[in-house]
Amino acid sequence: MQRKLIHHFIGVAILAVMALQPFADAGARTPAPQIATVDMASLLALHPAMAAYDPNMQAFKVTRPRQQFVQDKSRLAADKAKKIDELRARMRQIESQISAEKQRHIRDEAQQKTDFDKSMAQLATEAVRLHLQVFRNKEAETRQRHIARLRSLKLQIDQIDRQIENENAEMLSDRFTTPTETRQRFLQVLNEIRQFAQVAAASRNISIVLDSGGSSFQQTDLSSAQKSIPGDVDYAEVFAKPLLSPITLSSDEASVQGYYNLRRDKALVWHNNRFAILAPFRNEMANTTVVAGGIDLTLEVMNAILKNYRVDQTVQSILNSVIQGVR
Repeated sequence: MQRKLIHHFIGVAILAVMALQPFADAGARTPAPQIATVDMASLLALHPAMAAYDPNMQAFKVTRPRQQFVQDKSRLAADKAKKIDELRARMRQIESQISAEKQRHIRDEAQQKTDFDKSMAQLATEAVRLHLQVFRNKEAETRQRHIARLRSLKLQIDQIDRQIENENAEMLSDRFTTPTETRQRFLQVLNEIRQFAQVAAASRNISIVLDSGGSSFQQTDLSSAQKSIPGDVDYAEVFAKPLLSPITLSSDEASVQGYYNLRRDKALVWHNNRFAILAPFRNEMANTTVVAGGIDLTLEVMNAILKNYRVDQTVQSILNSVIQGVR
């Protein structure tokens, strides 16, 4: 009997293995997807468009046609002045409501006290104690309602304050982008990097590209990092043409190398401060995922972007060495 059971068990096991074999073969035939990574913080910071970014102003440098700028600024200033006047009028209304609420609270408390005193004279000792407890409960309830109303009104005041600040911040400048323009430009850079990453990944038959530098960015103490940005850091200087004569460029290797090293140092300082520089765009960079391993396409994507912008080979070498030096 035992032998029959053993044979039966072996038969069932063989059937189970045979049934699962097609799935195993299918799994073996389906290659696991390859995962590539890029360091988005490096790509963003070293993108050529960031040469126009001023981290101290938290805006991009712009040059607007003077006549058009004057007209646009005048028109926008009038529009914003109207909006700000409307917001301030709304604020005055809320401030009046706050004042009225305070006066009402004073009246309510006084009325409650008067009613309490009248009823107390007609009560026995035990009833007085109970009535006092009821009075205190009502008093606490009235105070809580008052605090809740005031808090709600003050929140509205704070919101209007922020709206006014935003309106003032959006005033057109002839030298820098407005906050809205700054965000739009940064998103353009971010989207462009994603497109180049997709192209680079497709060329290697890679379907997934993840950000390998997101955790470092999220864990950085941005408030202290921003204070550490050197005041004279300027990424645009990396792209500046050397002020050297053709003779020097062709014969004085030391001068050429010195100038190269100077620009590399500037690029390195900029890159080392990338988390502080990108701090104002933390929300735009929030949706990042970190993985271990994978194929790092940072350098390949960087070079594709630089080639697209026709950046000369010297600057490409500088930026490549910066990225390679920190990897």
